[in-house]
Amino acid sequence: MGIVWAIETTMDKFVVRGPPPNHNKEKPKLKKKKKPLTQSTILDAKKVIALEKTKVMIMELQTNKDDPEKILDLLLNFAGKTFEPCVLTELDLISTVRPLTSHENDIVSTKAQELVDKWELRLSQPSKPQIQVRAGGKDERLRRNFRNMFLKQFTKSIPKNLVDEQKDRCKQLTELMEGIVFTMLNNRRVTERYKRVCRKLAAQFSFNNTASKLLDGEISVKSYVSKAVQLIRL
Repeated sequence: MGIVWAIETTMDKFVVRGPPPNHNKEKPKLKKKKKPLTQSTILDAKKVIALEKTKVMIMELQTNKDDPEKILDLLLNFAGKTFEPCVLTELDLISTVRPLTSHENDIVSTKAQELVDKWELRLSQPSKPQIQVRAGGKDERLRRNFRNMFLKQFTKSIPKNLVDEQKDRCKQLTELMEGIVFTMLNNRRVTERYKRVCRKLAAQFSFNNTASKLLDGEISVKSYVSKAVQLIRL
């Protein structure tokens, strides 16, 4: 046994231990997940302005003054569009964005100033020919009826003294709500789902002081609408 042990020990000295197999091969690179492609539409064109969507963005800008991230996101959306002088005048965009030039957030104030300077320069230039397309009379009438229904149910669900004090604010919130429903469904027309979402939203104003919370800003209008849209699926 002792001899065998000595032989094994001697043999071990001559064993050449090389690198493990595949040592010099490069490690396989992880493939990056590609972002899903989305279909572009005419509304994605830089010079095509959806007035309805832009008005909703303006109302969101006015109701989210304490949220720098949201404000910056809206300003970047504005920066991605080319507005003609007549559109800037109609929407009064410069007056809406100008107060943000003195915002406490430096990034927001800088971006707002860039937009104001750009739009003021654009106002001094002549307008180019444009085509304005409007929805049919029936759709506009239905949407106006839903906005009136929102305002009526909303004012019923809050104390009367608040209605008198914040009448304009109530109207602004209800118009913003209807506009978000219309643009969020992304079909640009009045559908049965749009009607169902609007009726559900109006019915929930009185539940758990929802209207008062929306008026005070405890609940954001967009999150409130998003939940209703997710619950109602065709």
